[in-house]
Amino acid sequence: MHSSVSRVSSMRCGLLLGFATLVLAGVLAAPPPAGAAHLWAQSWDPRPGYDVFGVSVAAAPGGDVYAAATPCSTSHEPCGIAVARYTENGTRLWGKLPIVAQGSGLAGIASDPGGNLVIAGYAPSGGGGSEWWIAKLSPKGATLWVRRLAGVRGTANEARAVLTDPSGNIFVCGTLVRSGALPDAALVRLEPVRGRVLWQQLIDGGVNRYDQATALARDPSGRIYMTGSLFSGGTLDDVFVAAFTPGGRRVWTQTWNNPQADENDYAFDIAASRTTVAVVGSTPGAWDAVYDTWDRDGLILAYSSAGRSRWQYTEHGMAPWGDFCAAHADDAGNVAAAGSLVNGTTADYKAMLVMLSPAGIVHHSVSLPNGAFRGSFAAMASDGSSLVAVGSTATVLGATDALLCTVTPGLQNWMSTFAGGPGTSVVGSDVLCQDGGIYVGAAVGNRLGLVRF
Repeated sequence: MHSSVSRVSSMRCGLLLGFATLVLAGVLAAPPPAGAAHLWAQSWDPRPGYDVFGVSVAAAPGGDVYAAATPCSTSHEPCGIAVARYTENGTRLWGKLPIVAQGSGLAGIASDPGGNLVIAGYAPSGGGGSEWWIAKLSPKGATLWVRRLAGVRGTANEARAVLTDPSGNIFVCGTLVRSGALPDAALVRLEPVRGRVLWQQLIDGGVNRYDQATALARDPSGRIYMTGSLFSGGTLDDVFVAAFTPGGRRVWTQTWNNPQADENDYAFDIAASRTTVAVVGSTPGAWDAVYDTWDRDGLILAYSSAGRSRWQYTEHGMAPWGDFCAAHADDAGNVAAAGSLVNGTTADYKAMLVMLSPAGIVHHSVSLPNGAFRGSFAAMASDGSSLVAVGSTATVLGATDALLCTVTPGLQNWMSTFAGGPGTSVVGSDVLCQDGGIYVGAAVGNRLGLVRF
């Protein structure tokens, strides 16, 4: 079993979603071939009366799948972490809530080589603050250990992403306050047996302002990459990317800010191959006099594995928002990004996936055209030959359906949607490709959902 990274992309991007005819490489095309109907769909209500937000998925032993999410109160306050294991045929073997506390929630999940599940999140701490909450569960759902990591009392400390390596070591990033009242971007490595912290690294923007790490990636050599944003003083938030050895030595750090606007730049996801590191997020575009704010453009940054900047690419959106929130990179240097941008004609969101060459030239794109629908991609995975993007799409009835699209360079293979029934919204937030199957984690109404295609 390979190591796994899971993230709650919809939490970062915060976008609702839509579906219509597709645009390929900038040319209006006919709708893609319809995908095969889903094989099965399961949902579980871990806390009756609570909503479910940000479903993450990860591989489990024997072709099974883990799914986890955050139950939220009707006022959208996170209130715990729910996790379940499903067989490849859709049978739920077990489900549990390893933590039930007001103000606690999920950052992500990852499985280790032994089939155990690592959960990273946050929980309330003393003085009205929060702390990192990391737990390891056995394949049968037994809690093996729980580790809490706190900063200054009364401050907000949150894990944001987690991954494991082939030896079972655990890497978690997020925000951590070690002095003052505002956090630094933090990376922590834990050993697998008891969850003991082996080392931690902090990155400070240089002033006592809010710095944060948002995503992690690991390349085949074992090097760990972290991205996020730093407040560096002269500008507002700048994007950063840093590379670390498994032993915790920082190899290189790069920062990026938009020279055209003294405004926030954000990073939401990172991917790493043997040759290429790709960071995706959002940056200011042009000033929008109608909305009296900056338009937001989708941002892609490409670096070599040695930290050399290769190219940057922006996709124009409109106020109030546009971003890429899922990244992919291959050994040849190709990069892909998926997310959502605002349609300039109707001010509705459109889902977008772009594939770029090693030189940063777009050679394939999939997007929603002008129209009355809304859409967004939230996560992306590879099945070895194709990229699979997942998100949600608005329906004519005002609800949302899960949206799934598979793409290879120069060809869009197929698109499928999954509806939850009349008046039930289905929000796709994560995807796993495993043993020929595609598993989509989605909130189905107020239930934790898993759909297999």
